[in-house]
Amino acid sequence: PDLSESSLKAKAEPVSNREVLNSTGKERKAWVDSIKDEMGNFERLSALNEASNETLAWCRKNRVKEIPAMMVFTKKPLTATQQEEAKANKKVYADWDYKPKSRIVCCGNFQDYVFHDTNTSNIDANLLRLVLSLGAGENQCISSVDISTAFLNAPLDPKHIILVKPPQMMVKMGLIDPNVRWVINKAMYGLKESPRLWEESRDEKLNKMKWVWGEGGQKKEMRLVQSKVHPSLWLIVGDGSSSTPGVEEPDPSLLIRDGEWAKTHEWTKHLKIFGYVIVYVDDLLISG
Repeated sequence: PDLSESSLKAKAEPVSNREVLNSTGKERKAWVDSIKDEMGNFERLSALNEASNETLAWCRKNRVKEIPAMMVFTKKPLTATQQEEAKANKKVYADWDYKPKSRIVCCGNFQDYVFHDTNTSNIDANLLRLVLSLGAGENQCISSVDISTAFLNAPLDPKHIILVKPPQMMVKMGLIDPNVRWVINKAMYGLKESPRLWEESRDEKLNKMKWVWGEGGQKKEMRLVQSKVHPSLWLIVGDGSSSTPGVEEPDPSLLIRDGEWAKTHEWTKHLKIFGYVIVYVDDLLISG
């Protein structure tokens, strides 16, 4: 396949505020619906509260700086399957080749204080090549997963109040009162500390993840273990006999970040690696 062409088709096209404001009819409704969907994500994940008069008075007294938010609009290309789903759900954009997408983003450049570390880990090309090579050599299936509204799953420290002014675009479109202010509870996109908070929350959940694989008497408990080689690399490990496909008895002290767990766990004697997961922000590449 022409990878460059497919990659270009997969890219979301940015849309200006003026274009959204000047939209009419079905297109206008589609943009309004997309903003409401974004607000629905915030409400579903308890990511914000409307600031009360008491909270606003406290913020003024303690000189808490108000951070503005903005809207980011894009046209997200639809696959044939997504278009069929849109038609089945009678979406306004069902006959278009794109879905209007809106994201509320905090303007982190206005932050005076950052209440958390901002450093995050990144994958490099060598690590990606390594996992693809291992997966291909072991005849594994390789797929990817995107975590929707990932940052909004990571909690902020409740001891610190972050006061946010809603996007002016929402005011201009009649979707919110101009006097409303938000208190943020989750790692809103745009905050300087949000990527690190999401990384910590994500890794904590991955570290606790367990599942059962196989059928009948062949069922095995599997889990993810963070690699010592790189924090973005996770190993799919489980207890396996010599007849079970997988990498034979890897050295836990070399491959597994939590060495004490590997030394004491009952799986250690027959520990096998059944696959690999690379994490990059809210994208996961899985080989297994």
